Amino acid sequence: MQRVSRLVMQAAENERKHLSRELHDEFLQYLVALKIRVKLLAEEPDKEERGRSRARIADEILDTMRTVKRMIRGLLPPELEDHRLSSALRSAFHDVHEVFGFTVHAHLEPVEDRLNSHSLLALYRIVQEAVANAVRHATVMEATVTLKSDGNQVVAEIRDEGCGFEFPDSYDPPPGDGHLGLVGMRERATLVGGSLTIQSSPGKGTTVRAVMPFSDDDRPAAVVTDQW
Repeated sequence: MQRVSRLVMQAAENERKHLSRELHDEFLQYLVALKIRVKLLAEEPDKEERGRSRARIADEILDTMRTVKRMIRGLLPPELEDHRLSSALRSAFHDVHEVFGFTVHAHLEPVEDRLNSHSLLALYRIVQEAVANAVRHATVMEATVTLKSDGNQVVAEIRDEGCGFEFPDSYDPPPGDGHLGLVGMRERATLVGGSLTIQSSPGKGTTVRAVMPFSDDDRPAAVVTDQW
């Protein structure tokens, strides 16, 4: 319990640091740029140039609004409030492609009605973190995400064909270790009665597999295939 408590607190701290970086690196920079443009606009004597400057400012305001909306979705996607996991994941994959040029090939079954809200959020965060790790570390520009039902459980797999890494199952990092995000994904799964495995080796890519138990009886689901 002490280990779980430590990991939960560290995860919360990491999320606060992530939000702080997002606010500083994106939102604050947009506001600084807008302030400079408004000052230059006020000092611009040429009428046509003032018109072009106003258009640029309007575009940057729209970009800022999109950034804020993306940050809100990252904190708690509104789709999850309506138990729409697939929609939340599609929005996240779209944002990843828009910002980083990273493509997620997604094969998603609509399993939302089979999981409670805690499992939905845990599964979303696990997929989000695994894709973010692929973006940061895999040295490739694409990954595959599969979400499907299997008996009385849902299985999510995130696979990339990147550089891979060494990560033994018994590894238990101290606070601040670079692999804490991977351990945190496993703890998220465990806390809602699921499990998570990570398979990776240098030069052979990485597969993250999360398994969550269903909260009701089994029913078939259709597959929706998309690419971002």
